[in-house]
Formats: sequence, structure tokens, C-alpha cells
Amino acid sequence: MMTIAVKYAKTDPRNKNINYRRRVPKVLKSYFRGQTMLVKALGKGANVLAEYTRCHAQIEHLKALAENGVAGLSPNEQRTRLKALLERWGADPHSSGYDEGNLNEWTWRQEETSKLLDP
Repeated sequence: MMTIAVKYAKTDPRNKNINYRRRVPKVLKSYFRGQTMLVKALGKGANVLAEYTRCHAQIEHLKALAENGVAGLSPNEQRTRLKALLERWGADPHSSGYDEGNLNEWTWRQEETSKLLDP
């Protein structure tokens, strides 16, 4: 059995699952209100590293977005960071928010995006 040590990956002693465990970065306190730790179960087996990479990248993109916004970035990097933000909100990043006729989701997407682009 191969062991890989990565930052923020901890083994739960109760069930031997690997968890992503990280203190909420200061810049993200407003995104994770009331939370001091970010904890996500990654599971066991071969897919743990892929799930860790996805989870860690999402948090890093949110952190970069909160620190720097999207001004001056390439369109691809803007898309990647905003996708991470939409996933955090629980929204489908590949939808306009109005495809299903949900005016509420479309409205808050527009408002949040305008806050990011023009703080």
C-alpha cells in the first residue's frame, strides 16, 4: 500500500477515511460564515487523490478570487475562479441560472457577479 502525504489531508481514526481538513482562510471568512474549519470527506481508495485535488483547487480559486477579484485575468482563469464560486454556492456553473425559469437564481447571480467585478 502506497502512502502519500499532502497538506490538509488527514485520516479519520474512527473509520480510516481520508478527510480534507483546513482552517478557513481569513480572506474567506465571509464565504464560510460561522465556520472555523473546512472539512470534506474524501473517502478511501484510488479516487482520494483526485477528489483532494479538486477540493483543494476549489478552495484556492475562492481564496484567489477573494484576494484579487477577476480584473486583469485571462478569460480562462476568470471562468475557472467563477466556476469555483458557483459550485460553493451550490449552483450549476454551466447554467445561466435562468434556463429553468428560476428568476431568483438569475438575479442573485447577477448581483454577486457585479459585486466581484466592481467591489
